[in-house]
Amino acid sequence: MPMTAAELLAWRNQLDWSLDEAAQLGISRRAYVYLEAGIISRGRKIPFIPQMTELACAELARRHRSPIRSAG
Repeated sequence: MPMTAAELLAWRNQLDWSLDEAAQLGISRRAYVYLEAGIISRGRKIPFIPQMTELACAELARRHRSPIRSAG
């Protein structure tokens, strides 16, 4: 199942990272904040996080030896 905004927030909290640290995903802090809120361009809601971002989260979690999912 694709990653949700709630799981993205849980991922960042598990790593105990700030929003700036989470921008290691290769996106701006502002873009990250929108993803965590489940919003993309012009306030449209998105049901899932883009796969490229989810894969980047998985790799960073692997590097920091932290599981990627546990939000719900």
